[in-house]
Amino acid sequence: EDVAIELSTVISRNKSLKQLSLSNINLMHCNVKAISELSYLTFLFLEDSSLLEEMSGDLVLAISNNVLLEDLILMDNMLQTALIKVTETCNFFTNIKVLYLAHNCVAVNKLIELVSVISQSFSLERILLGGVALTATEAFQYNVHEACLKMLPQYRRNGSFKLNHSKVIEVIYLEILRRQIETETKCSVCGHKRNFIFTQKLDHLFNNQNITELNISATKQKLLQIDARKVITSFSILKKLKVIDMENSNINEDAAFELATILHSNTVLEQLWLKGNRLNTAGALFILNSLEHLTTLEVLDLSYNNIGSQSADGIAAVIHSNPSLKQLWLDGNDLYTTGMIIVANALRHITSLSVLSLCNNGIGEDAAVDLSAVIVQNVLLEDLLLGNNELHSKGIDIISNALNALIKLRRLDFFNNNITEEAAHSLAIAIRSSTGLQELFLSSNNLGTSGTLEICSALKHLTSLHVLTLSSNNIGSEVTNELIEVLNNNHLYALLIGSNDIQSGALRIAEVIEDDNVAMQLLDFNDNDISNEDKERITLLFHERANFKLYM
Repeated sequence: EDVAIELSTVISRNKSLKQLSLSNINLMHCNVKAISELSYLTFLFLEDSSLLEEMSGDLVLAISNNVLLEDLILMDNMLQTALIKVTETCNFFTNIKVLYLAHNCVAVNKLIELVSVISQSFSLERILLGGVALTATEAFQYNVHEACLKMLPQYRRNGSFKLNHSKVIEVIYLEILRRQIETETKCSVCGHKRNFIFTQKLDHLFNNQNITELNISATKQKLLQIDARKVITSFSILKKLKVIDMENSNINEDAAFELATILHSNTVLEQLWLKGNRLNTAGALFILNSLEHLTTLEVLDLSYNNIGSQSADGIAAVIHSNPSLKQLWLDGNDLYTTGMIIVANALRHITSLSVLSLCNNGIGEDAAVDLSAVIVQNVLLEDLLLGNNELHSKGIDIISNALNALIKLRRLDFFNNNITEEAAHSLAIAIRSSTGLQELFLSSNNLGTSGTLEICSALKHLTSLHVLTLSSNNIGSEVTNELIEVLNNNHLYALLIGSNDIQSGALRIAEVIEDDNVAMQLLDFNDNDISNEDKERITLLFHERANFKLYM
């Protein structure tokens, strides 16, 4: 209760807040009341925040007072029928574009009324329903998805949610009844029965041939032992998919062949997310060959599929045919130097990349020149993730010189690349010019005290840094003053400097964080030869901070 009151005080003092995210927190009445006193919110994120039906009065007031509100996320609460009043308020007072209401224990008879209210919206572009309070048996008897579509006044057989004022909701979310199905079809040995029910539900949903976004990632849906081939076969009639997300969905080579068959006939695909499956080289080649005809692809994620360097030519072919590619995720695939050079040569023809993620590929320093050419060509690159690639100081030096061309760099990952103090100077120059840098990962290198001093000297000129990792770099207490300057100029959420030799510097750093850095959520001082007395004092500094993790 004390924490809740303190949170309310913080919210009340900051009347000009525009974005507020309080997900995964047990909110109380006083917190919602404090939110209702704001008037400039454009984004309100209250997912899994223990909102109850009796709190809806203050929630409605909050919405009506924030006429600029565009995004409202209320999933995973217990608002029940109060959602109807919330939605009515959104329609009347705001120009809301995104409204997520799934899993609020809405009974099916109230769902009809809720969808009717949604259909009155002038501005809504994206709606997320689901988690309706039906039993698994009722799921077969009552097709919630079709019912929702029929309830919308100007529904047409093109399969989109057509609203009164001609705004089309293109995304049809496939999580309906997932939680109820999981709960009521328990199997102590395997997930077969659960998978059977899920697949049956997919058969109903996929009768709509104009669905454009498919999200059945096993990670997000928490499904066990998905029969990927059955799922893929279920959506074989969908020809207009722009987004396919099947991360961690147990797709092996056979299932990849089925998916490739579907992709061959798709000419509009923009995003393909297949991280963490079991494609291997053969499965990857099936998928890549089926993508070569596309010209619309913007995101390709094949991370952690063990596709090997033999897939490099296939990746290169897809890159060549999709010049507007914005995100490429290939982490954990053992591309090695030969595969990386092939991919990099293809990427030289791209100028639109915002994310390039190649961690855990054993790239080696010999591919650094080719990578640097890609970086120079893509000046709008925001995320460059090259952790654990044996680039060494020589490779990092080459890549760091190319980083100076970037104007929007946000995340930089050079974790575990055997970077020594020799490469620190060129890296520091690149960091200093990256004024929007938010996350920097340099753990498990060999920067030493002198190299780290040079890095921190550059970092203290930034103001946007949120995450800094320097663990396992042979750093001594001499870096304390420079590191404190970095903290004073930035609002860090996480600082990891474990497995070094900071010693008494840890207490000084902790005192600065306790005094000035209320945003800090993770602080790692583990294995730094800190005295027991200093450990006790550091622990006392943070013992009242909620959701704060301290390691020593």
